[in-house]
Amino acid sequence: MTTPTTTAPEVRVRRPLLVGGAVTAVSLLGIAWVARDSLRRVLLPRPSDACPAMLPVPVSCMPEAHVLVAALTAGTVVVVLAVLAAVVRARFPAPVVRTVLAALTVVGALAVGYVAVWPFPTPTGWLPA
Repeated sequence: MTTPTTTAPEVRVRRPLLVGGAVTAVSLLGIAWVARDSLRRVLLPRPSDACPAMLPVPVSCMPEAHVLVAALTAGTVVVVLAVLAAVVRARFPAPVVRTVLAALTVVGALAVGYVAVWPFPTPTGWLPA
C-alpha cells in the first residue's frame, strides 16, 4: 500500500472555503458589533432616542444611515466570499486562491474599520468637538 503524495481534491477545495467562511463570519460579527447601537435604535427605538433640533445633526440621530453603511459593507464582504468560492470551484492555481483569500481578509478588516469610524469625517469636522 502506498501513501498518496498529493492532497485529495476535496481538501484543496474545502480548506480555503472554511477559512474564507471563518473570516467572513468574524467580519460580519464585527460589523454587527460596531453598529449595535444604531441597529438597536432602528429596530427597537425608545422615547429617549429623540434628537435635539440642532445643526449639524449628531451622528446618533442618523442610525438608519449607519445601518445602511453596515449593510453595504457586509454585502461587500459577502461578494468577495462569493468570488473566493468561484475561484476555488474553478480550480484556479493556489497562488490565485491565496490572493483572493488575502483580499477577503483585507476587505473584511477594512469593512469593520469603516463602519466603526463612520461618518468619516464627522459632521463637525476632522477634530473632536
